[in-house]
Amino acid sequence: MKTVSNLSELVELVNEVGQLSTTDVNVEYYEHGQCELFALALHKTLGYDMYFFIDNNAEFETDDCFDYGDALIHAYCKDKKGNYFDASGLITLNDIEHEHADFVNEPEHILVSEKIFYEYIQSGFISKFKISELNKLETYIKENASKYVVQ
Repeated sequence: MKTVSNLSELVELVNEVGQLSTTDVNVEYYEHGQCELFALALHKTLGYDMYFFIDNNAEFETDDCFDYGDALIHAYCKDKKGNYFDASGLITLNDIEHEHADFVNEPEHILVSEKIFYEYIQSGFISKFKISELNKLETYIKENASKYVVQ
């Protein structure tokens, strides 16, 4: 571990390491699980519109057969300039659709308000979460804003 003895050495170390984050977040977890919570954090922190990419005819295996219904495929946000973001940073709709193309029967992108988000939780469509986790994600986004803002 490198030690510093003055302010200029600290500045040099920060420049070498990149932006320091006091919040440890496993971004991959929010890319392929709990993406809806990261989208909510982006929405609340940066004011972006929140979207759900859903399958209106997803196949679910039950005990003795298959059933069909709605399923969340991915959640993401859109800024006022038309740029799209998820936990990984800047993305395209093409990225989202092609990553999941093999698993989606009837795709749809839905604009989701906070009210609708919480209704989805109440209905069981998406999972409950701890407010402390949301707060952690909001802090992470603020500390890593350059990853989630296009100038």
